[in-house]
Amino acid sequence: MTIALRIVLGLIGLAVLALGLNTGLGGIQTLGWRGPTDFVSSLNEIDYAVQDNNIRFFAGFFFAGGLVFLAGAVRLEQMAVPLITICCMIAVGGFFRLSGEQAGVALSNGAMASVVLEFTLFPLIAFFVYRSTR
Repeated sequence: MTIALRIVLGLIGLAVLALGLNTGLGGIQTLGWRGPTDFVSSLNEIDYAVQDNNIRFFAGFFFAGGLVFLAGAVRLEQMAVPLITICCMIAVGGFFRLSGEQAGVALSNGAMASVVLEFTLFPLIAFFVYRSTR
């Protein structure tokens, strides 16, 4: 069980690193690793640049979370509390997807897989990390 958990943590870590790099280096438009980048335009370049900068900052946090998952794959016992915390943060982030005026977008084909993972996989990972390290 612990070996499978470590493999899952490592794979999640790599995926999160890639997502963080895609947005962190590409900003709001991303580098295009998950699809087209022509989905946004701006009428106010200064405000856009500020928001783009904020998105890059949050992507850096996301990237750092990927590093925690990778560290957890190697040093599960030492990283249990940070892993559980990040898994809970991801689940909370899933709830915030539903807070927008167009909450139905979270249930669309483009976001549904992420929402399902945020509400199921990450709480399960937190549970298994807890069980494996107590």
